[in-house]
This record gives sequence, C-alpha cells and structure tokens, in this order.
Amino acid sequence: MSSETVTRTAVVAKLGHPSVWLVVPTLSLLVGQAVAALPLVIPSQFFFLTLVPLLLVIKTTTRRWGFLIFIACLGLSLGYIRHWQLLHPDFPPNHLRLLTNDNARIYLEGSLAREPEKLPNRNRWLLRCERIWHPTGAEEISGNLLVNTRQVRREWHYGDRVRFWIRPQAPRDAGNPGGFDYATYLARQEIYAIGYLENDQEVELVARRPDRLRGAIESLRRDIRHYIDQHVSSDNGALMKALVVGDMGTVTKEMRNEFTAAGVNHVLSISGLHVSMLGLVVFWLVRFGCSYSPYLLLRWNLLKVGTFFSFLAVVFTRPSPGRWFPRSGRRS
Repeated sequence: MSSETVTRTAVVAKLGHPSVWLVVPTLSLLVGQAVAALPLVIPSQFFFLTLVPLLLVIKTTTRRWGFLIFIACLGLSLGYIRHWQLLHPDFPPNHLRLLTNDNARIYLEGSLAREPEKLPNRNRWLLRCERIWHPTGAEEISGNLLVNTRQVRREWHYGDRVRFWIRPQAPRDAGNPGGFDYATYLARQEIYAIGYLENDQEVELVARRPDRLRGAIESLRRDIRHYIDQHVSSDNGALMKALVVGDMGTVTKEMRNEFTAAGVNHVLSISGLHVSMLGLVVFWLVRFGCSYSPYLLLRWNLLKVGTFFSFLAVVFTRPSPGRWFPRSGRRS
C-alpha cells in the first residue's frame, strides 16, 4: 500500500470522527463573532457563497468534505450576522429604545412575557410593549422593557396585560474596563430598555390571557411554589424554591452570605449544575424514548443522537436576564 493511500485513509478516518463535526462548527461560529467585532462590513451577497461547498456533495468521494465545509461556512455566517445585529441594532421607528433619549414618563401598555421573577428586595418583570397612551389616543410601539419593582402587593402572572406610568431608560454599559457588560447581555435577550417602579399600586390590570401551553407550565411552577410554602420550613423552603422554580425572593441575605463563603453560591442561580441536569434529561428522553421504535433503534445510533440533542439543549439554554449577574461591580 502506497504512502499516498495510507495518508488518504487516515484523513478519511479523522473526518469520520464525531468530534470533528462538533469542533469545526463551534470554531467557525466563534470566528464569525470575532470578525463581526472588527471594523469591517461584509456585503450580504457574500453569504451566498456558503452554498458553493454543496457542489462537492455531488461526488461520492468528496461528499463528507462538502458537508463539513458547508456547515463551517454556515456557522461562520450565523456567528457574524447574529453578533453584528447585536453590536449594531437597527430599531424600527416605533421602538421603545428611541424614547429613552427623551427621559419622559409615558403611560405604557404591554403583556408580561414571562412569569415575574422574585428576587431579594424586588421583583423583575419582562414586559412586551404594545402601545403608549396619550390624551388623544393610543400609539403602537414595539420592544421589550425590563422593569424592576421594589414592592409588590398583588399577584402578577405570565400573560397579564398591564398599564402603568414609567420612565424608560437605556441600559448602561460596563462601568469598568473588562467588567460585565450588562447592556450587551440584555441586548442578547432583545432587551434595550429598562425601568423602575417603586410599587405596583398604580399598575392597572387590563386582562389576564396567558398562552395556553406556557400558561400551564407557569401554573405548575406556582403550584410547586405554594406546595413548598405549605409543607416545608421557611429556610429550607426558600432554598428549595430557589433550586426548583428559580424563586429567589425568600432567600435571606444571611443564607446568600453563607453560600458565598462556602463557594457554592452559583447553585442558587442557573449554573453548570442545572444545565447538566437539563442535558441529562434530554439525553435520557431521546435515548430511551426512541428505543421503543425498532426502526429508529436499528437505523440510528441513539447514543450519538441523544448526545446531539442534549448538546443543542445546553447550547440554547439562556438564564433569565440579569439574574445574579454582576452589574457595575454589584450583585443584581
């Protein structure tokens, strides 16, 4: 066997290794994000070149190379486009962010896009803005608003349509060089405006119409929270609610200090522990759920399929905006 044949066989063997199909797209995605940070504008027509490697798929001997290069180019394009949109957002004329320059109070109407977060000393709402009310009528508006409410006396749920007076502001960048960039972090969640309410006394509930599926999930979380309140002691219940449903409102300052001193404060927020649990659950569902089908069991390697979907679940898991992330040297 010639040396050229041996070399070609070794390359084909490496190309068939599963890690290659994971490492190459990941590196391409990171390179695309790095290029987007440069003072360089790539024309949109350039991204059509990502389809060129598909020509290699026609030939059997180059089919794997064609798919690999195509996936790499696709990852590069997605990384560049997504990060460019993050660094240079293009707001429509009726976006809420454009009103932050006026520093004026507005009577805003919108729907709670998720269940209110209960944090120490305050609640946090994510409002999907819909309209602004003027004395002469309403004006349609778009965008998300992150609202911090110091005192909450009423029960608010996901899907509630509310109205209140507020002064929207633009999130500030990191206070120190190399510090956590809170504004960029919120921008990844498509949040470009924040606001503050002293209490919910003047908040008007217009309607309570949650999405059926999401509403059922949030209702289950509330039931779990109420069950813990009724059957578990206050200290243990506060810890269980933080770990199970993400409710940080009853975690005392002393408990947070004890967890910080022990070096395990990260378990109270979304961390590697929770992400790995999610990946394990997804892997188990795919691996053992698909094994009940003889067709899938014989045709596919369910270990690899389960690993792939668990990887997707971990990659696209995002923590709630601003929860337990430092901002200007302080804990939120």
